[in-house]
Amino acid sequence: MQKKLQFEDAVDYYLGIQAEDANEGPGSDETKNNLEQFRNKPFYCWRTEITGLHDCCFNHMIGMPQKDDKEYPLFDYQKIIFEDIEVHGHKYLWILKATGLGITEFFLRYIAWKCLSSDIWKGCKVCIVTGPRIDLSITLIDRMKKLFTDILKFTTNQTVIVLNGCRVEAFPSHHMDTMRGLKDIKFILLDEAGFFPINQQEESRKVSERYIAKSNPNIVMVSTPGRPDDVFAKINEEKDSIYHKLKFDYKWGLNKIFTEEEIQENMKSHSFEQEYNLMFLGNVGNVFPPNLIESCLRIGDEQWPYHPNQQTFHPVGVDFGFNISKTVICVGEWDGSLGRYGRLRIVKMVDFGTEPPTPEQVADKMFDIYREFGTNTHFFIDGSNRGSVNQIKKKFNEPIVGWEKEEFNKRWRIHPIAFGVHQMHKNLLSNMHDLCTKGMLAIPRIYDKLVISMRTAVMQDWDLKKEETVNNDYLDAARLMCYGIQIK
Repeated sequence: MQKKLQFEDAVDYYLGIQAEDANEGPGSDETKNNLEQFRNKPFYCWRTEITGLHDCCFNHMIGMPQKDDKEYPLFDYQKIIFEDIEVHGHKYLWILKATGLGITEFFLRYIAWKCLSSDIWKGCKVCIVTGPRIDLSITLIDRMKKLFTDILKFTTNQTVIVLNGCRVEAFPSHHMDTMRGLKDIKFILLDEAGFFPINQQEESRKVSERYIAKSNPNIVMVSTPGRPDDVFAKINEEKDSIYHKLKFDYKWGLNKIFTEEEIQENMKSHSFEQEYNLMFLGNVGNVFPPNLIESCLRIGDEQWPYHPNQQTFHPVGVDFGFNISKTVICVGEWDGSLGRYGRLRIVKMVDFGTEPPTPEQVADKMFDIYREFGTNTHFFIDGSNRGSVNQIKKKFNEPIVGWEKEEFNKRWRIHPIAFGVHQMHKNLLSNMHDLCTKGMLAIPRIYDKLVISMRTAVMQDWDLKKEETVNNDYLDAARLMCYGIQIK
């Protein structure tokens, strides 16, 4: 008996497995004859002029892919993938692709061909990992079954298809435990891997790669871009990665699967760069609308490159990192003569990287900034880390006792901000939003990590949801910096 799950949406995932295991797929003579027609057939003849059903290759036998009732051949980028696996022998692929290129469809067809063209995968398994919803797994297996609508009949459950004795099964990413302990896995496809929750991306990669030592399957990760801080994106930065990396932006599909008119229309969307041009941007949040961010960038591009003016006010935000978060410093420069209300321009950002700096290192960097931008520089820092605050206070020769009770003191340069007091964290976010709305915040485009953080920022009642906000450390540093200019 299968272990009963707590998730109701996974019930169908297990129904009928025992019955299916007793009779893995159709077994009639007619079915066997139908399967024999695919034996030793090439995957594709790569002749784009052939349309309709032909026996020249596997794909023309089952029928070519269709979109809006129009038949399409396989394209050059799909041939690159095929040859990377079959000719060049790349066992592990990481594929970043534009939406709509038909990469998932290609792999469903490739898996079916490998099952049927010979007995090399007979008695083995193929695992397809989808997003966390069970219906995604059902949909992919249903798509594979529909490749054989007029050829085969299937008795397997909704997440399984058996072809020539090879069991192809789809697993939701939140049930990777059910994929552990399997034997004779030949192929693993992680479909839209960049959109699994981050912890499930970690788990799916771990479970997939542990099979390298057991049965050495092909492992393919494929996705359109998601968050720039997720596991799929980090593989892109790996220098000695086991994965052979392929990238296909919308240009690969232009005048093939996409028309010029379709691309021009999609370029109007704020999601175009992510969905079609391979930019890791994350999901659009609900704090800073795209047009508001673009307005900040437009005025931020003015008068660049920038030269410091030590005669004006420089508010600086300092957010301390903990565990996997980063310590970030954001420097602003106020000019009361610009715009209707004056303008706060971001002029410097410091990222200490993934290794947490010591309080002394942060204090030294802040003092360097103080000397660079002049004596009218004030630091608005995260007050939750008392040890770091005291170390910085010492560096600036300020008292380390009593600062918790002090209001803003112009004689001091270090101003600890307690995020949790009097809903300060909400006030900081709403104040930054107000500055943006009034055209008072200028952000040069070079600070792309802050831009991504603003773009993905999610809040509820002005409470920032950090787990959903990419690069939230940059946003925390920026809103601390903005606290130096408060709208009355």
